[in-house]
Amino acid sequence: MTGRAIFVAVLVLALAAPLFAGDIVTMPTGNMVGPKGVELNAIYLNQPPSGSTGNNMVGEAFVGICKRLEVDVLYDNVKSGDNYTEVNAYVPVILEKPGKPSLILGCTNVFGQDWIMGSNEASLFALSSFTVAAPEVPTWARPMIRLHLGYGNKFHGDRLFGGVQFKFTPNWGAAILDYQAAPMYMATYCAGKALEASIGLKDGDTFYRLGVNTKW
Repeated sequence: MTGRAIFVAVLVLALAAPLFAGDIVTMPTGNMVGPKGVELNAIYLNQPPSGSTGNNMVGEAFVGICKRLEVDVLYDNVKSGDNYTEVNAYVPVILEKPGKPSLILGCTNVFGQDWIMGSNEASLFALSSFTVAAPEVPTWARPMIRLHLGYGNKFHGDRLFGGVQFKFTPNWGAAILDYQAAPMYMATYCAGKALEASIGLKDGDTFYRLGVNTKW
């Protein structure tokens, strides 16, 4: 397959059946929604944040402002009664091309609002994503494989984070990642071009995600 064909295959698979969420339970990834794209997620975590006594529900909205800017708004409703909101920004400095990974610079909690785990400072990060395998039609024997590697300060733990995502068929995907020194595993089913559902483990606790992809 030529470089152009590989690139087209990557775009077709990434856009036709998203499966690759904009983040994985607040871990940034290089899966940007693109200009005028919108991804909405509802995530229920069976895991209380540090200092909390209850489970929490996270709402996410990823909005593609233009080719070089994505803005995200995250809302965390903790069962014990605390509510948090933050705004994040992603700027792709280098777009991914065949054989070349992307480079994205970003900021979590741009306005320094109170956030989970007592974080109220803007936290910078840099990350790179690269699709290492892009069959025209992914199968269990020949899946699509996408890598992510990043580094972030403050809320991100002043350490590396990232992992690998798979697309086994146009409808089934999975991810194995590590963020804030906690392993995460997720399986995703895409019920059409716009709706997807996930189940996973974050540091040993279950979470569930429902996502919708649309345009503005």
